[in-house]
Amino acid sequence: MIDHTHNTEPRFQVLLIEDNPGDANLVSLVMNHRTDILMQVVENVVTAFQFLQRRDRFATVSTPDLILLDLNLPIFSGKALLQERSRQAQWKCIPVVVFTSSARDREECLALGANDFVVKPDDWKEWNRTFDKVIAKFLSPPSL
Repeated sequence: MIDHTHNTEPRFQVLLIEDNPGDANLVSLVMNHRTDILMQVVENVVTAFQFLQRRDRFATVSTPDLILLDLNLPIFSGKALLQERSRQAQWKCIPVVVFTSSARDREECLALGANDFVVKPDDWKEWNRTFDKVIAKFLSPPSL
């Protein structure tokens, strides 16, 4: 698990479920300038369930404000998390953005309850733009 802590108290917690260290690092770099976000990374759905259930090493974590979910994961695919989330009342309120390398599963993921679907960008600027949009959509306070 990667824990990105900052000098100021973060307002939001993001759980990234990503098994590719390169992609996890890119997301971390993009999020690093956001002092209002604590991002934690787990490598698979089994560990994500432990996190969401606050079991074992995750006993003291807070419920995330947003889940970024890769689909192609070891053990169980990201779709398994979407299916289980639909059965768990306490998890249904957590927005999930599927973040994957192919658009082919878009409709199925949205039908399974994903709040958004993002294809992993090809370049650094697009990674930044993509995450700025996701953050604005799911973590920004509503305007008055």
